[in-house]
Amino acid sequence: MKELLGQTILVVDDIEDTRDFLCVLFEQNGMRAIAAAGGHDALRKIRKDRPAVVLTDLCMPKMTGLELARRLRSHPAFIDIPIALISGTLPKDPTASPDIDVFLKKTCTLEYLLKTINQMILNTLNGTQAKRRQSLRDRQAQN
Repeated sequence: MKELLGQTILVVDDIEDTRDFLCVLFEQNGMRAIAAAGGHDALRKIRKDRPAVVLTDLCMPKMTGLELARRLRSHPAFIDIPIALISGTLPKDPTASPDIDVFLKKTCTLEYLLKTINQMILNTLNGTQAKRRQSLRDRQAQN
């Protein structure tokens, strides 16, 4: 997965062991991983070092992963960053959360997680992500 080499992944989770594990996984696969302990920490780190992908937990104190995604999508500079939400429990209707690009269960295999992140990066590189976000910008402008 050469597309992953050197790409920055922001891992957002309130559980330190989970953050550390995922950061090590991404770094062992040639990526640069940045850890954030929650949504507010993630917003600070995104402003400093724009990641290729944000991987966030759903259930966190103070700011959920869905709220983090909503805030990123409302900021023009960050609207194009792909967001994957990873959780033990997923929303019953993922279409009700248009700010999330990919939903992952925490029980998914590491191989599936890496392939999914790789595909998100490829979508960004080939412009698919930009087209999707332009559609979102158009809808926001109409409201």
